[in-house]
Amino acid sequence: MIKNIIFDYGEVIVNVDPDKTIKALEALADKETLTQGVSLNQTFFHEFERGQITAADFRSNLKALLNCKSTDEELDDAWNAMLEDLPEENLQMLTDVKTKYRSFLLSNTNELHLASLEKYLLKTYNFPDLAGFLEKEYYSHLIGMRKPDMEIFNFVLTENKLSAAETLFLDDNPANIEAAKKLGIHTEQVSKSRPAILILKEMNLIS
Repeated sequence: MIKNIIFDYGEVIVNVDPDKTIKALEALADKETLTQGVSLNQTFFHEFERGQITAADFRSNLKALLNCKSTDEELDDAWNAMLEDLPEENLQMLTDVKTKYRSFLLSNTNELHLASLEKYLLKTYNFPDLAGFLEKEYYSHLIGMRKPDMEIFNFVLTENKLSAAETLFLDDNPANIEAAKKLGIHTEQVSKSRPAILILKEMNLIS
């Protein structure tokens, strides 16, 4: 029986398009240096998600990768380009879930993305975060861990005294899903064609 639901953020609650960031970064790059395009699987990206480097360090690494002299604002705009909208129906989904289950957010994110999302929420909905919709929010850069490392799942389970067998994890990343499965957590992979709200309705967790 499911008593707890852990949500990913990007592509589960907020819509994202990583290709937009790739294109925006490539537009800033020195074309002679960058011959094979930008990969979002850089070591320093992961370090930024764990909070191991500052935003200033991250921008310096980006400039070196792209061999560019872009301003901080240009780099931030390119990095945040992937962030799209947070549909109101997803907020309603979180509201419905919270009335019946313990609900949590577990996100691989970073200082710049979180600041951009908070600005968006404040402008669009007049609140800066999802605190009112969830029992607790976990952001990778604030806790020094990231998915799919086992330690981050164990951390959330232990801190909140959750039973893996009673917990559902919703994420769009197959590697994250597989890691959670190994701990005995129930998992469902979210996609554009199978959004979180549809999955929860199919499982009769919300109406």
